Amino acid sequence: MRHPVILTALLLSLGGPHFARAGTTGAENRDYAVKTLDRIARPVIESLAAGELKKRLPLGPGEETRREFT
Repeated sequence: MRHPVILTALLLSLGGPHFARAGTTGAENRDYAVKTLDRIARPVIESLAAGELKKRLPLGPGEETRREFT
């Protein structure tokens, strides 16, 4: 079950200054970043944990060539 940990670490590493908003405190920025990352990552992590990632998040249009890699 290493995938959720890797995905979470990747998403957290991408956060950083990209979530900083003008006129807010560091605590407000962290709260916003955590909520945003949670909203992005939760469906993926829950689907991975249930073993249903391919079913819940299928390939989109134009991604058929990636089928062998997923």
